[in-house]
Amino acid sequence: MKDAFANAYIETERILVGDPSAILVRDDGILPPLVTRILTEVARPGYRQRDAAAGVPDGWILFSEVQILKAPSPNLVSNQQLDVLVPRLSTQMALTGGLRLPGRIARWSAVDQPQLAVASDEARQLRVTCTPRDIEGDEAIEIELATPQHAPFLVDIAPFKLPTGDYVVTLYMGDKRLQTQTLRLRSSDSLDQYSWNKIEHLAHRDSDPLWPVRAVSGEGSIVVDGAFSVGSVLNLSGLAPAPSTSWRRQVTPRPSQSTVRIDSPPSDSCIVTGAHKIRLPTFSGKPEGRWLFGSCSQCGVTKRSPAQSWDKELQKRKAEDGAVERISVANLTPAQPQTQAWAAVVDALIYLGTGSAADLRALARQIEDTAAFEHHLVRSLESLGVIETYRDDEFRVQRFEIASTCLAELEDTSLLVTGAWPRETVQNLYRAARELGGEALVVEPDSAHLPLVAGVDPLALLAESADVDVEIARAAGRSMLLILPTLSEVAAALPRVDAEFTSHAEYFSTGSASWLPVRNIARPGAYRTKSAYNSTYLYRTADDVENGTVARVPFDLAKHLAAQISGAPLVAYNAASQQLRVPSGANLPGLYERAAVLCSGELPLRDASTFSLVYTEIDEIFAHALMARLV
Repeated sequence: MKDAFANAYIETERILVGDPSAILVRDDGILPPLVTRILTEVARPGYRQRDAAAGVPDGWILFSEVQILKAPSPNLVSNQQLDVLVPRLSTQMALTGGLRLPGRIARWSAVDQPQLAVASDEARQLRVTCTPRDIEGDEAIEIELATPQHAPFLVDIAPFKLPTGDYVVTLYMGDKRLQTQTLRLRSSDSLDQYSWNKIEHLAHRDSDPLWPVRAVSGEGSIVVDGAFSVGSVLNLSGLAPAPSTSWRRQVTPRPSQSTVRIDSPPSDSCIVTGAHKIRLPTFSGKPEGRWLFGSCSQCGVTKRSPAQSWDKELQKRKAEDGAVERISVANLTPAQPQTQAWAAVVDALIYLGTGSAADLRALARQIEDTAAFEHHLVRSLESLGVIETYRDDEFRVQRFEIASTCLAELEDTSLLVTGAWPRETVQNLYRAARELGGEALVVEPDSAHLPLVAGVDPLALLAESADVDVEIARAAGRSMLLILPTLSEVAAALPRVDAEFTSHAEYFSTGSASWLPVRNIARPGAYRTKSAYNSTYLYRTADDVENGTVARVPFDLAKHLAAQISGAPLVAYNAASQQLRVPSGANLPGLYERAAVLCSGELPLRDASTFSLVYTEIDEIFAHALMARLV
């Protein structure tokens, strides 16, 4: 099952009703079809079956996004190992889906609300109601979420359009109250003041020599907060960008590596089959607790069993006697990807104001449970000027803050609505834009959703709509770029550490924009070393090689610093299409990318045909100014 607090799957002895679960099954040709039969009868449609191609270990199959809503028929549980798929069922409801906000108290986004999953081992009909909590004055009105019906069933809360607040959800059987649960809906219209009081006003400030690639609190004569920037313009000159891509993707064979193999147990071992021979303690005639603990006489594994078996026998007897009506789950709404997840995440970040890296992880993993997407989400929100992040000396995110409320003027004079904009204020902005003859649009680059207004003067727009302090960033991308220093200044300010010996590293080749295996790190450039769980990126100049030092850097900065050493920037520009390209995986670093993104309000688009990322609406002046700063 997936633990809401740890935001990770934890192993359980038996599957639980209503909770998101993953089932790992040995691919022995026997168990997977049996599990599929059970899930077809008892699980909500929409679960997925994954094999080795999706990263599952060889010899295993993973059933993910599983949500059990009832107990299987006894005849389907034909194997002892399938007992884990028989939940200890009672009449109950559980909140599932939606976007859960970080924290110990269960809270959900009002933008992406959860559903209620109702399960029961009884044949009687159930109904669900909802009542607002802590209503002053008139008595709270009870809302009927589900009319009397047989379980299992799902209740979609979103159509009821419940406003932000706390609600008591009650499950009834007739007039008998069986269960109550608190539903807390939160949005940016009612900020978490406790969290907002912790804000330290993170921004990119020139008091930090690494300010183009990380944010700090404090003072500075140059400040970049979200899409808004203040500072003196630096007039720099440099090479004209190349008209076409110079990098050529090539596949490099990996050197053979020694492999450590561990002997597998025999195929008939209980470790493989699960058919353990459990030795239980001598029965004294009366259970001494809820559980009996025993150990396998062959492998030593310890298992627990209920001290009383009447509940399982009663359930089987009810099923055989037809006491429980078998309701099909086939017609239930399938579990689907969250269509408003990105917008809900942005709204949740505004509500929180600030938080830890774990809070960002908890939100990102609910959209896509991968480290790659977690990194992509954080980077995208930074590039669009939604958040600022504080990073340690190895550039790992430690915490975030929502950026300043800003209208960022793009190159086509439209206005990107970014930073701390509450939902209601955005709706007022839309309404004022239309009244002034403008348009209210939404940009949707790579699943990102940020509001956009066009055809209206920002000062007139704010005079008609804004009830919060708003910064106006004129020519946001260009203004930001022109105050940025060169990459060589950033490289000189990087903290150095002693270089550690390694015989397995990879060197970044700017010609192929790929990592090539090397036996040492004895020459200037960018390197990657890998451990079991992550990769470390290193940068070395000629002085570093002489002094025996390295600088730890983010992967994107490592690649562009390597290009700086080689004298061939990883940038190509087409003036006719106003497109600027970099190799895939070599995004512009830090504020250099934010400046490029704020020209169009769109994240870079992937072009597989040229192995490139494409920044759009980049004019020649911007492209030349960028090249002057990548040296």
